[in-house]
This record gives sequence, C-alpha cells and structure tokens, in this order.
Amino acid sequence: MILLSFLGDNNYSETTYRWLGQSKRTTFFTAACVDFLKPEKVVLFRTEEAERRNGDALREALSAYPSNLTEVTIPLGKQEEELWQIFGLLNEYVPDGEEIALDVTNGHRSVSLLGLLAAAFMRTARDIEIRHLLYGAFNIDKTNAPDVSPVFDLSPMLALLNWSVAADRFNRSGDSHDMAELLNDYGKEIKHQAHVNKEELDRGGAFLKMAKSLNNVTDALYLLRPYDVMENTAYLEKTIRQAIPVLEDSPRSKPLEFLLSRILDTYTPLSASAEERKEQDPISALRKEQQMIFWYYERDLWVQTISLTREWLISWIMVWFGEKEVLEKSRREGYEKNISLFVWPEGKTEKTEWTDADIDRLMPVKQFRKLWQDVTDSRNDIDHAGHRKNSRSSESLKQMIRNCVETIRKLSLPSSPEEH
Repeated sequence: MILLSFLGDNNYSETTYRWLGQSKRTTFFTAACVDFLKPEKVVLFRTEEAERRNGDALREALSAYPSNLTEVTIPLGKQEEELWQIFGLLNEYVPDGEEIALDVTNGHRSVSLLGLLAAAFMRTARDIEIRHLLYGAFNIDKTNAPDVSPVFDLSPMLALLNWSVAADRFNRSGDSHDMAELLNDYGKEIKHQAHVNKEELDRGGAFLKMAKSLNNVTDALYLLRPYDVMENTAYLEKTIRQAIPVLEDSPRSKPLEFLLSRILDTYTPLSASAEERKEQDPISALRKEQQMIFWYYERDLWVQTISLTREWLISWIMVWFGEKEVLEKSRREGYEKNISLFVWPEGKTEKTEWTDADIDRLMPVKQFRKLWQDVTDSRNDIDHAGHRKNSRSSESLKQMIRNCVETIRKLSLPSSPEEH
C-alpha cells in the first residue's frame, strides 16, 4: 500500500490519535497513519514553507519506521495552473493498479481537498483502489477527552463518487446498470451480515430485487425489446414503491432516495404491465413504442431509434388498416412486402395491393415514400456497419434519423379501434 499524505506549515501540537483499537501519540498525523497502516511506501506532499517549518520534525517522527519515504515539493496552489500541476504530481507518484491510503488531515489550504479529488480520478480512471481515507480529528472532544483525537475513515463516503458516476450515466443515457451494481453490492453485504436476522435479510432482499429490476429494464431498452420494456418498467415501478420504507431506514441508500423520482419519471411513461396490455388494443402499445422512439432519440441512441422506427412504421400501417395482431409474422411480412412494392414499384412484376388513396388518407403519398426510403436506408446503412459502397457519414446518418423522427412525431394514430 502507498500512503499519500500532506504536510502543512502550521504549528502542530502533540495528541493521541486513536483508530480501531490502536493509539499513537505524535505531533504529526502522518506518523500515526504509518504506525496504523504499515504502508510499503509513503509519498509526502509539502510546500517549501511547510518543509522549512515542519520537515525535519516530521522526518524525525518517521525515522522509526521502515517505510520508503518520498518527499514531493508542490506549489502553493495560488492559481489554477498550479492546482493542475499539483494534480499531475499526485498522479505521477502512484502507478496504475496500486492500492493507496489517503491522509487528508493536514496540508496547505485546499491541497488536501485537491488530493481527494485526484484520488477520485485515480480510482475511476486508473484502476487504483483507495483502501482508506483517513482524517485525524484533532482534539474534537475537548470536554471529555481533551488530549485524544479520534481518527475517522471516510472511505465509505467514496460511494458518493460511485453514485455520481451512476447518476450521470443514467441522466445522459437512461442506463441504470451502474446503479443496479451499487444496489446489488449493498444488498449482498446486508444479507451477508444479517445471518438469521429476518428484518435485515428482507432489507438486503429488497435491494437485490430492485437491482435486478433496474438491470432488466436497461437490458430490454438497449436490446430493443419494447414489450419487455413495458412490462419491466411496470414491475420496476412496483418494486420501487415497495422498497421506499426500506430505503428510508438505510443511511447508505440516501443517494438513491434522491434519484427515485427521476428514475420513475424516466421509465414510468414507457410502462404497461402484461395485464394492461391484454386489456388494451394495439393502438395503446403503438403509442408506448412511439414514446420509446422519442426516448431513444432524446438520449442520442441512434441505432435503437432508427431500428424501432422501422418496425413501428409497419405496425402503424397495420393498425390504420384495422389489424389486431400486429406481431403475427405472416401478416407483418405481408404488410412489409406491400410497403416495399408501393415505395419502389419500378421494374417489379408484382404489384402492391394499395392505391395512392389508401396511403393518402394517412399521410401524403410523397412524404410516406420518402419516410420509408430514409428509414430503410439509414437502418440498413447502420446494420451493414459501413460495409457497402457509398455508405453515409455518421453526421449524415444522424441528420437523416433526426428528420425521420420529426416526421413520425407529427403522424396521427387512431384514437380507437373503430376509427380505422
């Protein structure tokens, strides 16, 4: 383990630091950390002024320990350029994949805070494990223990960084896998520690259940399973509402509490339970799928957007022509064939069953032909992964998909089966 520590230019006083049954009387918390953790290496960051005031005394305090000490001089951090320089030095002395402990007790002004932010970056970007995040609370209880300073390990609070990453991923893309992983880990931990405590076992089970439900929703969305999306989001909504009392009694789930309303707002509009879908006609499912298209589009999920749009257009035509079973394979293939013959009749001996008047009552014929051509072309261009001549650029594909989505946004749906 590598201990990263900071030395400030204050006049430090001697105290007894206590942590996990261990005690160390010293003037410098760095020495207490070395005594408690027995790190293989210590990297000490200090300004020139901190070195002048406290460098010799700290080295004397550390002389009894075999740890390899590396001292790094850092600037004062008076301007942004110097802060980035400090950030670079912090990363320079920790190789990828290492385990570190971070002492954030002392340090010049905001340097300890910068150290915490740098450690967060190392953890996320460089696969560095933060084993401990230690703070020595100097003489915090002046009345009952005036000469004892407890040590707090703040590393559990690093979960906030995980929640921040998970929340950002969810807000940008609707992907809740990271949140599910956090809930899954928490649920397993609770159940592991619960032994035979039924209340705790149920609590852990609630987190595991919600984690599975979140994963199911995200998988269904990303794998283009619209009917699974409808059912899984309905089940997720039920799971969340059942888990709310459990969340309120679990301090570590506080970040999730603040995200619940956003999760529901994001997913609930797509939901329809199996029972609801049985009671509804295809028009209701068509509306939900249209919402999913817009959901994908708003999150820049271009492949899902155009793939679902193509299938939705076939269902849209079928519903307007009075079809009830829009998923029946032979019927869908028949409509798809008729669309193709209507849009591209040139050179084909077989003719479509439809007239211009059949389509014109739904949308202008010219606009319909262009929409189907653009949807088909962009979907095929993506699915062929550029392995065809004259494949479009990414920006060209995105613009074509934008145009298609804006067109279907204006399309009308029957308000009832009788309107066909």
